[in-house]
Amino acid sequence: MDIQDQQERRRRFNDQMHSLRDYTMGVLYVGAGLFLFFYRHWGVKVDLISRPVEIGLGVIVFIYGSWRILRGIQKKYE
Repeated sequence: MDIQDQQERRRRFNDQMHSLRDYTMGVLYVGAGLFLFFYRHWGVKVDLISRPVEIGLGVIVFIYGSWRILRGIQKKYE
């Protein structure tokens, strides 16, 4: 096995790990965004910030999580 093969295997492994991290973090962010939308419907009582701020933050977090998932699917890491 030569050095180029080792470098290629290492690059593929790093790309897979990066992709897995993007999937995992994307799912967590999407879940957090959905939680900010729906937690009041589930009977959770938290009044730290106003409802419009919660919705705005939920939208931003949901979009960011979706982008992370999409980036994990595309696997464009250079």
